[in-house]
Amino acid sequence: MSTRTRSLCGSLATGSLELALFAACTLVLPAKRLVVARWAVGAFGSSLNYVVNRRWAFGRRDDRKRAQGVRFALTTLTSITLATAAWARIAGTGLDPRLAHVLSVALVWPLFTFPMMRRWVFRATPAPA
Repeated sequence: MSTRTRSLCGSLATGSLELALFAACTLVLPAKRLVVARWAVGAFGSSLNYVVNRRWAFGRRDDRKRAQGVRFALTTLTSITLATAAWARIAGTGLDPRLAHVLSVALVWPLFTFPMMRRWVFRATPAPA
């Protein structure tokens, strides 16, 4: 299985949990609070996604956890913010907020998140001397 496929599978698994949490939020929170909920569940899902990507998708088990963690955090914060902005724009059209959530992730993941994870966060780097 390719790195892209493993990363996509991991993202689908953690994203499904994220979507379920967001769907629950839509049942109990007023509409104006959903932007915060969208960002918060994105942060939760991304934390789980870090473990899946680091260990399985990209196979990075080396000693450079801290550097990868910092790069992952920066990439994730940007990704969540982009997806939340896309979600707000899409949901603003009157589309169901849960569907807007799926569409925002489907837009940001292939254009930003995966390329950044592959080329920057989990890139292969030579071991320190």
